[in-house]
Amino acid sequence: FLAYRNLLVHKGRFLLAIAGITCSVVLVLFLMGLYTGWRDNMSSYLRHVPAQVWVGQKGASDLFHTLSLLPATGEQLFYDSEEVEGVTSFVGRLMTSEVKGRQRHTFIIGVNDKESGPVTIIAGRSLEAEGEIVIDHVFARKENLHLGDTITVAGTPLQIVGIAQGGNCFLYQYSFVTLIQARRLLRLEGMVNYFLVQLPPTVSPQDAVARIEQTSALVSAYTKEQFITNNLSLTGDNFLPILRVLEVIGILVGSALIGLTVY
Repeated sequence: FLAYRNLLVHKGRFLLAIAGITCSVVLVLFLMGLYTGWRDNMSSYLRHVPAQVWVGQKGASDLFHTLSLLPATGEQLFYDSEEVEGVTSFVGRLMTSEVKGRQRHTFIIGVNDKESGPVTIIAGRSLEAEGEIVIDHVFARKENLHLGDTITVAGTPLQIVGIAQGGNCFLYQYSFVTLIQARRLLRLEGMVNYFLVQLPPTVSPQDAVARIEQTSALVSAYTKEQFITNNLSLTGDNFLPILRVLEVIGILVGSALIGLTVY
């Protein structure tokens, strides 16, 4: 009864409380949606890759926090010891690029399988030779880059021949070059960062992971879903605490306004 009377007597306070509570709820929902969107964007490329198993150096577990180096000759070992449909060599690392006189970061990726390349090319074409690069549309928009422009990575000029989507991982965007070009840029001749293993439907990814790690004590293998989870920890570790604090603030503001309205 007291709360009802206060609402009638202090209509302005009531409307202010409703507005404050609405803003708090919208803020919480917005932050939850933002977090979900970040996770979806960061995993888009990894989900696009057709491999069911990622194999890297022992202890390496993701693309951003840990370093993996393996000899390229190891690719043949998978065909010799495992029932596989295909193995793709993956080379990738965050690099500094020169864009119109400014230093910018992009994650350079080189693979020898087009299916493991960009998710979707929305302008231009795919890679055909060294000296070419396909960049993400977010990177292109931020840096005002267009087809035919040139960026420089590790002292090597690369012409933009394609613009893709699905390669935005929030802090950085993926850019794609040929495997040969990636090895030169990263100075990894004869090396790879990961092997991407495609399995037939009759082979369980979990079983393949177990067999691979039993075969060699020098590698770590992960199912596709586990590798995605490992990489998404970048979002959780760095941004989730901040979002949680903002959500708590929104809830506290809403609760305070309810209390002021009632009393």
